[in-house]
This record gives sequence, C-alpha cells and structure tokens, in this order.
Amino acid sequence: METIKLEKEKIINNYLSSIDLSEQSININQIKSDLRVLLQEEPAITLNSKSEKMITEGGDDKVVTKLESMSVIYTYEKTVAGQSIPIPVKLTFQID
Repeated sequence: METIKLEKEKIINNYLSSIDLSEQSININQIKSDLRVLLQEEPAITLNSKSEKMITEGGDDKVVTKLESMSVIYTYEKTVAGQSIPIPVKLTFQID
C-alpha cells in the first residue's frame, strides 16, 4: 500500500511542477479538477498567501498578495487489523 502513497506523491509533484504557481491567476478549481482525474479522488487544497500593503509614489495604497505555500491532502488505503482504511496524507509545497 505504501507504493500507492508514493505513486500519488509523484503524480502530485509532477503535476504541480508542470504549472506556473507564481501567477496571480491560479485557479484552485482547475487544480482540483486536474488532480481529481489524476488521483481518482478529489484532494483538499489549501493556499497560503501573504498580503502586503504598499504605498505608491503618488500616495495611493496598493495591496500585493503573494502565494507562499500550497497544501494538498489526499488519501491512500492501508490494511489495519484486516480492514482497509483511508489514511490522509498532507503535502505542503513552498512557493518561491
């Protein structure tokens, strides 16, 4: 069963490395949809961002939001005492 866990981690890593996570136009629904197809389950996704208020030369306020990390939670099946139970796994990816 650990093989399935490692395969899912590899799928998630490959998918996230294939998309641009630095853009402001990240579509979490599209990421969930794509991972649902790849993993054959719908993962939970959490985006952690940081907002900074900046003042422009003209004196106007501007809020800049930057994605700092993304967490993906998925499950894999593990046999415990003869029963197959879902085990949650949380992967967190730091965004540069």
